[in-house]
Amino acid sequence: MEIPPSSMNTGMSSSSIAMDDLSPNSYSSDTLSPPKNSEILLEQAQTQTCDVSPEGGRYAWLAVCGGFLVMFTTIGYAEAFGVYEDYFVRTGVASASQISWIGSVQALCSFLSCFPAGFLYDMGYCRATPIFGSILMIFSLFMVSILDQSKYYQLLLAMGFGTGVGIGFAALPALAIQSHYWRKKRPLALGLAQMGCPVGGIVCPQMLNRLFYGRIGYVWGVRVSAFVSLAVLVIGNILMVPNPPKLVPGQKPPIGKLLKDVPYILSMIGIFLVGMTYSLPSYYLQLDAILHGTTPQTHWTDPYNV
Repeated sequence: MEIPPSSMNTGMSSSSIAMDDLSPNSYSSDTLSPPKNSEILLEQAQTQTCDVSPEGGRYAWLAVCGGFLVMFTTIGYAEAFGVYEDYFVRTGVASASQISWIGSVQALCSFLSCFPAGFLYDMGYCRATPIFGSILMIFSLFMVSILDQSKYYQLLLAMGFGTGVGIGFAALPALAIQSHYWRKKRPLALGLAQMGCPVGGIVCPQMLNRLFYGRIGYVWGVRVSAFVSLAVLVIGNILMVPNPPKLVPGQKPPIGKLLKDVPYILSMIGIFLVGMTYSLPSYYLQLDAILHGTTPQTHWTDPYNV
């Protein structure tokens, strides 16, 4: 059987077209050529996948309010340690230097505990981390109200280590959650949430002074402040609804790049130096003022927090 020439020509032309389509030169260099730097492309893909924020919304503003309340109760309450310093020194529990060690250990633990709290938060325990910190802080405050004040180590364990670790585990998620909802306005959200620190630094010393030196007294004053802190922390944790980004499997934080970033390192050194003297006024100002003839209701720490 003979094949018509037209059919042969058609078959040859179609096969030639097919061969031309399969030739390497016909491919687009943008499509199949290997990337010049696959790491850069992978990093861009990870950034596009992970750094996606809703940029506002109802839950975003609720997270800001919740962060404000948590910072108010944790760091803000810690800034009222000067009231405890004044009470313990003037009641003869220990010297001013010994009591300030308790506050220093509290501040140290609150910052050091941010390392494990951050790892747990990044692993997905966005709810459990601040709840654990809140429970530990409130439990430690109640322990402060029932311990033997003549036993210095009990004060150090409850108020120094217990309260400090609880503050760190509760406060860090209150700031970290803001990155779940904000990108362009993230500095504003962080600033509003962190405003709870100075506001708490104004309110908490006044509350403690009125409780300690009023009709309630020290023991129930600590308990009332713990109940108030518990209520505020419960509301704050409810308002903070996590919205963690979906991370690319195998992605690691760019710790190496941060350690090589000179402006970042300089800013960390500056924060470290500021932190060395940050607590001095809040610890000693009230005690020094009272020793010079004022009363606990004078609120000498208010201008410092403002």
